[in-house]
Amino acid sequence: MLKDPVSDFEIEMHSQLKDRVIFDSRYEFLRAHNGLRPNCLHGLIGTTGCGKSTLFKCVITEAAAGHKVLVWLSEENVVEYQELINMLDKSVLKNIKFIEEKEIPGEYRDHQENFLEYFEQMVEESEASMVFIDNITTSAFYNQRFGFGGQQKTAEFLINFVKRKCSVFYVAHTRSEVTDNYGKVVTPEDIRGSKELPLVTEYFYIIQKFTTEDKQFNVLRVAKYRHHELAKGWYGLKYEKQSYIGDNKVPFAVINKIFKMRDHFGKKLPTKPKEEPMRPKEEKSEQSKLI
Repeated sequence: MLKDPVSDFEIEMHSQLKDRVIFDSRYEFLRAHNGLRPNCLHGLIGTTGCGKSTLFKCVITEAAAGHKVLVWLSEENVVEYQELINMLDKSVLKNIKFIEEKEIPGEYRDHQENFLEYFEQMVEESEASMVFIDNITTSAFYNQRFGFGGQQKTAEFLINFVKRKCSVFYVAHTRSEVTDNYGKVVTPEDIRGSKELPLVTEYFYIIQKFTTEDKQFNVLRVAKYRHHELAKGWYGLKYEKQSYIGDNKVPFAVINKIFKMRDHFGKKLPTKPKEEPMRPKEEKSEQSKLI
């Protein structure tokens, strides 16, 4: 369908919305694009155990301080998940509703269209202005029975859903071969399963963990930042008391140095000392002794 150019008023309203802070945050990587964005799709990927779920819970706690949120759980139960949120700020629980996916009736979980309808129904009942999905790649959203076609359908559904209803922020696993101290920069395409979801996601973050001897570095990259150039780049995450207390922007040269220093397979194995070649005189001497 052909469209005419929009009015100056619409352009001005778009600019004002882009600069408006609705979901405030302590984290620089979010503040760089004025917090989580309304009616947008956000994504976070990383390896197992890299700290993405911990960061996710910290962001949920911030969002729930002033907004109703729905937390969709595919792996943990509410008791396990709520433990850190209680420690961070128990008062926000009044604004949080949870869904444990394993408790959803089979007729909804086993058929994709029914499942997506159930998701939309639960969001409406919760009156949430932000939905957090932890972990989408192990959930019915990315069920292997639905195949890559079903995963692509999920991506299409979510990008349309946020435009109609409210923002969504999901966590996803990387492919199994992507591990800590990985030999290259992780990209959105390293998601486990269909790459369609990160393709349509408007704000995308990647946690990559490096270790060097007894030190650990959790770094976050803003890979997609839609119209917010200041958000681009790398951030060092500050971990303390079982949570991330903040972050700071880090020059790529520092990240490159950490990458070069990282532990990798074989680095710490003891090396066998080289044997010095026997000098000719010593060889002759040994032969004389044998004679």
